[in-house]
Amino acid sequence: MKYFIYIIGLIAYIGAFALLTKLIYKIVKHNFKLKEWIILGLIYLFGLFPLFAAIDYLFLLHLPFFEFLASVGFTIAGFLIYFILIIILFGIIVLIYNLLFKKHKINIKSKSFNIISLVIISSLSIGICIFGFVEARAYKIETTYVETNIEDLKIVTLADIHYGTTCSTLNEKKLIEKVNSTNSDIIFLVGDIFDNHIKSMNKDKFTSFINSFSSTYGTYAVLGNHELKQNSFEDAVSFYSKSNVRLLLDEEIIIDNKIRVIGRIDKSYKDRKELSSIASSSSLPLIVLDHQPSSYKESIDIGASIQYSGHTHNGQLFPYNFIVDIYHKIKYDCPINGTNKYDDFYLIINRGTSNWGFPYKTTGPSQILITEKK
Repeated sequence: MKYFIYIIGLIAYIGAFALLTKLIYKIVKHNFKLKEWIILGLIYLFGLFPLFAAIDYLFLLHLPFFEFLASVGFTIAGFLIYFILIIILFGIIVLIYNLLFKKHKINIKSKSFNIISLVIISSLSIGICIFGFVEARAYKIETTYVETNIEDLKIVTLADIHYGTTCSTLNEKKLIEKVNSTNSDIIFLVGDIFDNHIKSMNKDKFTSFINSFSSTYGTYAVLGNHELKQNSFEDAVSFYSKSNVRLLLDEEIIIDNKIRVIGRIDKSYKDRKELSSIASSSSLPLIVLDHQPSSYKESIDIGASIQYSGHTHNGQLFPYNFIVDIYHKIKYDCPINGTNKYDDFYLIINRGTSNWGFPYKTTGPSQILITEKK
């Protein structure tokens, strides 16, 4: 099913790009003195790169040069998404204008209109991409306040760092400095912290990176779907083995006799335990760490106070967030972002501490999320 969806997506991309090529060719051919083979060659070369991104994701080749081509592909694909959307929006605006002001119609075939349109659309697309790139590296510290039976602890949540992923924009030094500046009591890493085959990553460098986070009671992590996508469960666990991070594998721990924390293995893992089988009978307040937010009702059923999740990236690229939101609401009756209250329970979803694939975030900057008691 997964590959079927990707194939449909590739076909849709090729179709959209073919239409875009026809439009751009007409504009360039009509207004600039360039040979036909040069125009078409540049357009097709530009459009070819995103296919490398799709192939890299589908077949996980782990070839450095191919990953470079895929990175270029993700960068160009993001630009093309906004380029096409702005063309559609621009066309709708011109159409409405011509219907309302028939005596002063815009001549869409004129040379000046074509050149001005191309410049405006390209500039807006580039501007959005620059904005999205800055947002991906922003690491904005945001605080959410909750009313719970949990003691007054400052909890920092990071999710979806995607260390090692193709086209990563991660700035380890900046992220560490910002996280440590919060002077937190606990740090939770809620899945997809690394994202690649571990053979293609430097384990010592990764270990040094996550060991640099500091807090009063330490750092605790769970596995997400991307850690398990390209690695066996045993290899993914082993990658954390030399770090100071406490990896929770379908287990409950007690921190300083103040709170219980259950860390769940991602739902993509076939041997994941039922949440009710992990929880103890202790009366201490309970926090659940679960990479994907879709199973939050299980946390409500066992009396948890908070569930921390990530995974959704809040869609990462506008307006894709609306599609992701509709999908999660229909399939799971589940939100995709922010602090969500259900009676005495909170589902808190980090929109992602870095990017995946596209080097842009246009649905909110990369997030360092602090939880404090009201």
